[in-house]
Amino acid sequence: MDLAPADVLIEELDDLASAPPLLPRLRELGCPVFARAGELDAAVPPHHARAIAEAARDGHLTLVPGVGHALLLEDHAGTLDAIRRASGLSGLSR
Repeated sequence: MDLAPADVLIEELDDLASAPPLLPRLRELGCPVFARAGELDAAVPPHHARAIAEAARDGHLTLVPGVGHALLLEDHAGTLDAIRRASGLSGLSR
């Protein structure tokens, strides 16, 4: 946040505030949606992640205990394993 100019932050927030809701459009996706959220996530709390998974036709949610929003940092190995499983690459070596 310290590196972004104030006018850029204001424009981003304005764009977010005026954006149409995307949650209802998840039903239109013809592919699985894999949501993975930390149980301690304050930015996208588990109930929001659950709503995303439930809005998709083929939605899946994994809640990761004891971590917050930065899953790639807080649960690096688990995140990579989840990506491999979701993409069908779980049998490949690292």
